[in-house]
Amino acid sequence: SKVAHTHKIQQSKVSKQKKYRLLVGPFQNKDQAKQVLKKFAKVGAKSAKVVS
Repeated sequence: SKVAHTHKIQQSKVSKQKKYRLLVGPFQNKDQAKQVLKKFAKVGAKSAKVVS
């Protein structure tokens, strides 16, 4: 699956993903969360899918 493959690729960036989750977690509105994810595009669009 794409998600599992992406997760393997992102394992070296686990700490960044955790910060990601902390940022996205509080947002009730998915659109709001997506805008935050866009600002952190450096982590990668694929990892954004995994988080959301």
